[in-house]
Amino acid sequence: MKKVLYIFLTVLSFNLSAQPPSKWYNKFGGAGIDIGYGVKETFKRHYIVAGSTSSFGYGATDAYLILVDSMGQKVWEKTYGGVMSDVAKAIVVNPVDSGFIFTGYTGSIGNGGYDVYVVRTDKNGNLIWQKSFGGLDWDFGNDIVMGPDGNVVICGYTYNSKYGQKDGYILKVNSSDGALIWEKKYGGSNHDELASVIYTSDGLISLCGTKTSNGIDNDFWLLKLNLAGDSVLSKSVTSFTTNEKCFDFIENKNNELVFCGALDTTVSMSGNYSSYLIRTDLTGGFLSQVNFTNGAIPEERFSSVCNVKNQFEICMVRKIYQGVFKLNCQPFKTQNDFTYLAATTYGDDEDDELFNIENCSDNGFIMTGYAKSYGAISEDVFLIKLDSTVFGAQSVVGVPSNTPSFTKDVYYNNNTIYFENNNLMQIDISIYNIVGDLVQQSISTSGSCKVTEHPQGIYFAVIRKENSFKKLKFIIH
Repeated sequence: MKKVLYIFLTVLSFNLSAQPPSKWYNKFGGAGIDIGYGVKETFKRHYIVAGSTSSFGYGATDAYLILVDSMGQKVWEKTYGGVMSDVAKAIVVNPVDSGFIFTGYTGSIGNGGYDVYVVRTDKNGNLIWQKSFGGLDWDFGNDIVMGPDGNVVICGYTYNSKYGQKDGYILKVNSSDGALIWEKKYGGSNHDELASVIYTSDGLISLCGTKTSNGIDNDFWLLKLNLAGDSVLSKSVTSFTTNEKCFDFIENKNNELVFCGALDTTVSMSGNYSSYLIRTDLTGGFLSQVNFTNGAIPEERFSSVCNVKNQFEICMVRKIYQGVFKLNCQPFKTQNDFTYLAATTYGDDEDDELFNIENCSDNGFIMTGYAKSYGAISEDVFLIKLDSTVFGAQSVVGVPSNTPSFTKDVYYNNNTIYFENNNLMQIDISIYNIVGDLVQQSISTSGSCKVTEHPQGIYFAVIRKENSFKKLKFIIH
């Protein structure tokens, strides 16, 4: 009994002291189209992903939440919505109960067409309330932020226009019961859309988006509201005779605003864009700009930006075209003055894209989007965790999830990994340490593989047999 207790305490001590890997990637979904649009780190150092799925649920697409643990493994997944199309675009963690509130749009409930969709769940994804907001025409939610009073502010756009063909749409919603506190519409006579909302250090609600200034040119748009939702400032941050599209912004650690998006670099404004950053003061006063290009194409852009924790740097995710490898996603880091620091490209021979990046408590980053590569049947939710360097590592948990697995369990005992190999086929075994470094590569034609001597700790093995694979986590004492 004492020996059994000693073994249990030893394993427990390793579980308590072991640190999760600082970088990994994984994908989630089924046979349909599954996309991640927003992600946040939770208070337990898990990650909550908000998106859409046509693989699961009730309708054409359902809003989709996935909770992923610090090892990159799924804890649970839930769908929300009805028989039509429903999508989650952005999410916040509710400090009251560690649950979640997300926004997006719904075609299943509401007044007509699409409406802004706001949903609150508990920490296990169970529905507490769901609400829709909008008129008879289309209304969409793009982003959500938790305010200092514990209520949420949502931004997006509406075709139930007050000023133009499409207006920016802002709502404040009571987090407790989903009741509307106020709603506002802002814009000009053309198409205007709000993409992102934050609370800034000047005590205002600040929003960014894209404004059509004269029916032709698109400009980055800065809108500032007081806490009652009244406009304090509305300004085109860019005013060039080119098209610009704004997708996200932050306040950096110098109390400046950094906007990210795309810039049409062609004289004829033919729609070929490069990745574009602009920096202003808190009132939108121009400070600097830069554009990076891999050969301007319609799709190139910076989609999302965040601060680097404990550093005066910023990190973005970039959508670029890689020729034969099609559209790839690229975490991209610069100093606050846009001096290039580092980048890592993810993607294979199909389109892969990231929509959101957030900094994490370990100084690293979490980001989400979709992958058509890596064995996806159609499109899978793509989730990448990187450390502060943004340099990639060989995947620990990112083995294609839609390929078949072994029919029997793989297990570890006495420095040996055992697996099924009745036909004496060639088996490839890759072993990774806790930070994702490859520490052993072996080939076996038997049903086992001896693990070479490694330091004590948690390890991961990926055992591949033709198109099948099996993953194993084990502890070396």
